[in-house]
Amino acid sequence: NSAFRAIITPDLPSMINLAQILPDLLGFGGEKNYLILFQNNGELRPTGGFIGSLGELKIKGGKIEELKLRDVYEYDGKLKAHIEPHYIVRRYLQPHLYLRDSNFDPNFQKSASSAALLYSLETGKKVDGVIALNFEAVKQLIGELGPVILTSYKKTLDETNTFDFLQNAIDESFFPGSTAKKDVLQALFNQLTLELEEKNNFIKAARILPKLLHEKHILFAFNTASIQEAFSANGYGGEVADLRENKQNTINDFLAVNEANIGVNKANIGILRETIYERVIEDKKATSKVIHMLYNNNDDKEYKAYIRIFTPLGSSLTSISLNGDAKEITEAITDATVYESKNFTPPKELEVDNTVESGMQVFGFITTVPQKTKQTIEIIYDNGAKSISSPVLNYSLFLSKQPGTLDYPFTLRLSYGESFAPKRVDNAKLAGNSILISRKVNKDQVFEMELIKR
Repeated sequence: NSAFRAIITPDLPSMINLAQILPDLLGFGGEKNYLILFQNNGELRPTGGFIGSLGELKIKGGKIEELKLRDVYEYDGKLKAHIEPHYIVRRYLQPHLYLRDSNFDPNFQKSASSAALLYSLETGKKVDGVIALNFEAVKQLIGELGPVILTSYKKTLDETNTFDFLQNAIDESFFPGSTAKKDVLQALFNQLTLELEEKNNFIKAARILPKLLHEKHILFAFNTASIQEAFSANGYGGEVADLRENKQNTINDFLAVNEANIGVNKANIGILRETIYERVIEDKKATSKVIHMLYNNNDDKEYKAYIRIFTPLGSSLTSISLNGDAKEITEAITDATVYESKNFTPPKELEVDNTVESGMQVFGFITTVPQKTKQTIEIIYDNGAKSISSPVLNYSLFLSKQPGTLDYPFTLRLSYGESFAPKRVDNAKLAGNSILISRKVNKDQVFEMELIKR
């Protein structure tokens, strides 16, 4: 009975929805092979973190037949084919796309198919699905199950030291041909698998799973469309997507800020962030301003990040300033024949790319935050989700949280000017013709308010 109570959480309906496809996932109809991407969120990437290690998981009849861990470089060394990477990867990291950088698309479904393709090219093996798991998920799981003892390393891991232990074990053992990284993870997962075979531990893990899914520390992509739809409908597929329906008299606004660490370091261990989003709704004006603050608390690492801002389709960029300094903007040079030519000099202006991805208008640029400093990035644009004239107006903002980030403060300021007055708003402050809502964000959020024409 206590076991049953433990599983009854607010997430029960979505869990029941998933329970119907569980037999298929767990290999009751035949063996299933999954590729696990271990994403190190100490080095943040678009879908959660740098892929340093892989897991090859074989499940049959509900039992784990095999879980083999691999260092990603072991397979990347075998790649013969050229797959063209995102221009940022090619220009600043390396000319080919490897499995370790396959998660550069913020939409995990697209990144997962790149990962499956590269895995297949490198190993000749096909998979039934791709699961991304970041170190935060491992840390929280150990926090839930209680300490894990790694006898061979004379180490007891708990919620306070797991993340640091994984970072250090991986950093120190990092040289080609070293199996230390793989061995540490293998030891840890062998131990976790043993512990999960105990009924009580399995229930504890089942209880924390919805939280890890909502916070996007675990992401799923499956080959079978019907299975994937069940995950995506609950927001467990890592898509940057707006699942709201279009309603009359409603402005559906959207925001996602996505960071990719391209500095080849673990700077994100010491990075904190905060976002303020200001949106103006007067009769016709639809100006948006994103203020994204990055605090680099590292003593010895700068944070070089490629930042993408996802906005409603049709938005157009007005300006970008860094620490109050308005930048001259130029179109990003994305053509390899140009930036790889001998006499290429990068432009002095801030290079910005402007693309449409997943049905959103996306602005991307690179910024560097030196150690022990704070950087305030301010992006102003004309919002593609235009204001509408209506006696009663609903405003809805969908904020999509990046996988691999921990909770951070977010503030929405909606300015309605002289034309409107707030009708229904929950948990908000009113200040000078604006509605202010502030909260800590650890998963996707929808902010809704109703305005009435004055």
